[in-house]
Amino acid sequence: MNKILNFVKRHKLLIPVVILIFTSLVYFSVFKGEDIYTPDKIKIKQQSDTFIIKNYAGSLLIKDASRNINFIQDKLYNWSDLFDIILLNINNNRIKNANKDREIITDVSQIRKPRFSFRRGNIDAIIEKYGDLIIEHCNSYNLDWRLILAIIHQESYFDSNAVSRAGAFGLMQIMPRTGLGLQSQLQLDDTRTPKNNLIAGMYYYASLVGSFEQFGDDKYKFALMAYNAGLSRVIDVMTIASHYGKDYKKWEVVKEYIPMLSSAFDSVHSQVWQNSKRPSGGILNNWREPYNYVEYISFYWEEYKKILPPNLKSEKKKEKKKKKS
Repeated sequence: MNKILNFVKRHKLLIPVVILIFTSLVYFSVFKGEDIYTPDKIKIKQQSDTFIIKNYAGSLLIKDASRNINFIQDKLYNWSDLFDIILLNINNNRIKNANKDREIITDVSQIRKPRFSFRRGNIDAIIEKYGDLIIEHCNSYNLDWRLILAIIHQESYFDSNAVSRAGAFGLMQIMPRTGLGLQSQLQLDDTRTPKNNLIAGMYYYASLVGSFEQFGDDKYKFALMAYNAGLSRVIDVMTIASHYGKDYKKWEVVKEYIPMLSSAFDSVHSQVWQNSKRPSGGILNNWREPYNYVEYISFYWEEYKKILPPNLKSEKKKEKKKKKS
């Protein structure tokens, strides 16, 4: 006990600092939702005046917030390690600004993999009221109506009164400026009623799908990212994939480069866009949103295929073949 008291007296300033660091790490892991880096888990080598993280996706230690807290608490018993960790995480922001090569991104789904769960929600009421309308427009656009239902599920969870913090509204969560443009283009009285919101949203998504007509079935996923983050952002990430010699028409390839739209990759931006030094559609630090957006809707789409009949002849043929096999 005396040894402990003597230690406390000699380290009056150190102890508050350790507590402050501990609190910061808890905030970092829980409220910011960030991953914690440790010296033994990240291999860093210096190259000229930059740092490069090899196998970036595989170097993430812990993604679950509660496990992060337990890890930090364990480290309190060895406060020197705690200092190493906080310094590494501070420096990591600088490291992320490095010139990262194609070895960095092995599989971005390892970084932030969505946890899928399926609930029907209020879909039956929506189908009863607007099912015929959705099928009618999907037939004219050659779209699977179950994909539109998956979009509604993700966007508003079938709540026609839903309004996002960004101002998007309705079942299809149309942004105000986009809504005004679609209202004029489609000669609608407004885009806020459920019916008109659906008409405008389906038209807008169909037009985005048309932008990727040469991309095969991947066109639906490229169009989903465009619906969420904007067409220019999709073109930007395709440009980055092409810069690294990858097939920019394959979604499974291109999606791995979505993180490179963030400011952490400004050195990559300066190589790809040598004049402006930044993506044409601007920086996208919240890259996980469009990445997960496409993943979730793709999942819901597959789930709706299991419980709802197709509207397109091509889909009916596919499902008949599946049943026979």
